[in-house]
Amino acid sequence: MAKARRSQNNSNDTIDSLIARLATLESVVSVSYHVSANFAATASIPINYDTKIYDPNNYVTTSPTAWKFTAPVAGKYLIVGSGGASNGLFALVFKNGSAFMNIGAVSQSAGQNSPIQGVISLNAGDFIDIRPNGSSTVIGGALNATNGVTNIQITRIGN
Repeated sequence: MAKARRSQNNSNDTIDSLIARLATLESVVSVSYHVSANFAATASIPINYDTKIYDPNNYVTTSPTAWKFTAPVAGKYLIVGSGGASNGLFALVFKNGSAFMNIGAVSQSAGQNSPIQGVISLNAGDFIDIRPNGSSTVIGGALNATNGVTNIQITRIGN
């Protein structure tokens, strides 16, 4: 009888452990997109990262004029990526439709990407998009291209 209780307790411990691990996994939020073709962007039109690499829960809405990431849970989010453009520009994060922060300068050097990165606090339901500070052609193409394809990753890194 004691052995049966110990086995039942071990099973409960294992189930509780699995439930705790699943709860942790559910709080992981991560997306990755890239621009598949050159794209004319302006300060009023978000960069259209139109090709999904990874977004299992569809946190991103794609549209030529309204690309956005919507935070499913509150927390700090790391934004990293790289960009290529026809002329030098700054990559700006817009939070809920308003300019919020500069996450990097994108140079005009042909075939070279410039890194962009930043950390932003978001509440559940907040949305962000990335826009240039002026008009430019954002460089797109296949991920294995050598011409500086523009891409982005957004990952929740904590509370």
